[in-house]
Amino acid sequence: MYRFIETIRIEQGKVFRPSYHDERMNATRHRFFGNLPPLHVTDAIGNAASYTARTRCRLVYGAEIEQVEFFPYTIRPVRSLKLVTADEADYTWKSTEREVINHLFEQRYEQDDVLIVKNGRITDTSIANVAFFDGSQWFTPKYPLLKGTHRAALLEQGRILERDILLTELESYQQACLFNAMLSFGEVVVEMKNIR
Repeated sequence: MYRFIETIRIEQGKVFRPSYHDERMNATRHRFFGNLPPLHVTDAIGNAASYTARTRCRLVYGAEIEQVEFFPYTIRPVRSLKLVTADEADYTWKSTEREVINHLFEQRYEQDDVLIVKNGRITDTSIANVAFFDGSQWFTPKYPLLKGTHRAALLEQGRILERDILLTELESYQQACLFNAMLSFGEVVVEMKNIR
């Protein structure tokens, strides 16, 4: 069986959204390994105070945490998206097995990333959840490939709302915002004319 991962943002000595990572990690462990005592990402990270610049912590786990790595993080600019269809794509559990996502990313051609369509519905990009602005509110797809931790926090805060977003109605939105555990909401925005 492959291993699972949590990607955790650390910046200015702060671990971002640890409870959301704990919840997903422990739900995954319960699903695949049975009823185990819960683990906490902050225990694995240790003292975060020395990480002032934005840092990506990659935590690899199975029944237990197996590996913790730290990398400097630089935002990869995304200004354009290529629509790709993948009706069989499944990435419900955040794992080290990303072959299907990597294959889709290779289809971006001259665009910076892909926007994945499954059964006529918008899901995610290869690296992020996405939300669309209709002029007054941001909506995130109701059926993403992966329910991200930042997505869960934004939904709980009421900053975004879930909606079934069909490919056929994509043109009714004004902008797309990409966000994930490492990206703040609003840091990467794509104009709809740049989604092809």
